[in-house]
Amino acid sequence: MKRSLSQRVYDTLLERILRNEWAPGDMINRREVAAELEVSVAPALEAMLQLEAEGLLETIPRKGTRIRVITEEDLRGQVILRQALEGQAARLYCGEPIIQNEARLLELAAAVDSSAVNSWDNWEKEILFHRSLVELADCKVLVREFNKVMRLSLFFAANKLSSLSFNNQYDHIINRHTELVKKLQVSDADVAERAMRDHLYSGLLNL
Repeated sequence: MKRSLSQRVYDTLLERILRNEWAPGDMINRREVAAELEVSVAPALEAMLQLEAEGLLETIPRKGTRIRVITEEDLRGQVILRQALEGQAARLYCGEPIIQNEARLLELAAAVDSSAVNSWDNWEKEILFHRSLVELADCKVLVREFNKVMRLSLFFAANKLSSLSFNNQYDHIINRHTELVKKLQVSDADVAERAMRDHLYSGLLNL
């Protein structure tokens, strides 16, 4: 299906933001964006509104639109949001779905664990692994919301604020994805959810 002009502008701006070509606080002018990408102002504005709705841009009264400035509160909220979303997904897919897909999941997990932490390659493999888990829940809404949340996670990571630690009691938890696959094979939904929550606390801020 042919992508609309606004979606193509969105894709271009999203890539630039995630690739850290713009830093938090940089101002973005929709007319300049439109001129550079050779489109009218309307699709540029539509794309920017979509990015703002997803939390990547923010509008400052009487100043304009800028790349979102990341705060410690943002990072705390990201931890909580991912825990809620992926914890619920773990309750749905734990046990047999994990066992049936063990080989593929272990391959994806090993790829994450063997990549350099805080590298672009590591972030992308981390997202692919967790998306594959969420997809096992067989719930389109969860997958859609996961994709939105992970765009923000990637944005935060790209701006190197992911090294902040908010809860030292989780520092001892080893952030190994291959071990997580094994833990999620249990049929007890409470145990699976806790395993995912502990994993995210130990590793989310290294995305």
